[in-house]
Amino acid sequence: MAKKIILWFAVIFWMAVIFSFSAQPAVESDELSMGIAQKIFEFINGLKDIPVFSWVGTDNIIVAIGIANHYVRKTAHFMIFAILAVLVYNLMAAYGIKRSKVVLIAALVCLAYAVSDEIHQIFVPGRAGRIKDVLIDFSGSVSALGIIYLLFGRRAKCNE
Repeated sequence: MAKKIILWFAVIFWMAVIFSFSAQPAVESDELSMGIAQKIFEFINGLKDIPVFSWVGTDNIIVAIGIANHYVRKTAHFMIFAILAVLVYNLMAAYGIKRSKVVLIAALVCLAYAVSDEIHQIFVPGRAGRIKDVLIDFSGSVSALGIIYLLFGRRAKCNE
């Protein structure tokens, strides 16, 4: 019983984390992701003496940070929903539901939350709900669930 309560708490906590990120106005959210992108390119700038990174210059860094910001944001969408999928999977598995049903339930919960997350963003200043982001979120969920399904499938076969 205690395990299920902890798993419920983990799922609800992670959904609250996602909600809090989505509740950030666009300016705040962009500052966060731009900060991460900038750190990545500060690191790369430190490597500019290596031939592969010889293209790095001040003008290139500014352009590259803008491009990297987009990928940081989309990777964040993918990863936070991959984590949600793992948490929901663990919660459903704790109830002894058949593995294939657990994967389906977890995928549907993540899809529903991705849709609700994008609807929520419509009401946040400077943000918008995007179908593309729902697809990225769902891709993160399905990828994590696919890996879990394959790993546990192999483990189950090894135990036979």
